[in-house]
Amino acid sequence: MESTLLGLAMPSVLHPLKDCLKQKGFIVQTMPTPNPVLVAYRKGNWLRSARQLIIELICIENHLTRVDITVIKEDSTDTRWTEQAIEGNFASFIRNYFKKVTS
Repeated sequence: MESTLLGLAMPSVLHPLKDCLKQKGFIVQTMPTPNPVLVAYRKGNWLRSARQLIIELICIENHLTRVDITVIKEDSTDTRWTEQAIEGNFASFIRNYFKKVTS
C-alpha cells in the first residue's frame, strides 16, 4: 500500500479522481463505506496484465485528505515488487494531478 497526502478537502478529491481514472481507461465503482473507497479495474492486453486499484480516501483535517492506494495484478508471475512500483507510480501521478488542479 502506498499513501499520499493532498491539501484538499475530500469532496473536492473524490469526483476529479474518479474522472481521472475513467480517462485512463479504468472502470470505477465507489464502495459506500465511512471512508470512500474507489475500486478501479482495467483489463489487460498483450503488453499489460489486468490490474485492480483499491483507493481509500481518508479525511484527516478539513483541508487534508490521505489517499491510500493498493494494486492487485492478475498475473501470478509478477512479484510484489511490481505491485509496489505501480502503487508508487499512481501515488506520484495523483500528487502531480492535484498539484495542477490547486495551482
